[in-house]
Amino acid sequence: MSERLISNLKEKGWEHHDIHRTMKIIEKGKQKKHKLIKALDIAVFWIALILAIIGNIVILFTLVPFLLMLKSWIYYLIICFLGLSFGLLFEILIRDIEHLERKHHLLIGSLLPVITIVNFILITKILNSFLVNYNLSIQIPLFVAIFYTISFLLPYFIYQMHYRVRYNIMK
Repeated sequence: MSERLISNLKEKGWEHHDIHRTMKIIEKGKQKKHKLIKALDIAVFWIALILAIIGNIVILFTLVPFLLMLKSWIYYLIICFLGLSFGLLFEILIRDIEHLERKHHLLIGSLLPVITIVNFILITKILNSFLVNYNLSIQIPLFVAIFYTISFLLPYFIYQMHYRVRYNIMK
């Protein structure tokens, strides 16, 4: 947040000493936060991450029956639409959490793709074992899982790149 604020203040013509003084005031305010508020900040991040995981599981359970019924580009369109929609919802949620640092974004960017793919594979295997009784099976779950994961994470990464370009943050 501080890089973005500094960039905004520079764009608005603020002097260096005014920006420095403002940043010190903000930092003092962060240090004086009550312990419960700090704990709530951390809890909001983890709750958002858990909701994303649970939401992915729900969406993946929804996608698997379509995999049985549809065998054309329509299925991939549905996957892409659901992935982009839920990814945009998650990105907006993450963007609105003000206290996130670089380490939080790295965790999100590395943990969510793995969890999404693993969830998809597990759900597919569970359903496959169930469908053996009916001589049905689901094919190529890894490709579909990767396609959904990319669709899901695309809004997040697009916003992150837009943010870095806009505020000249290339760390």
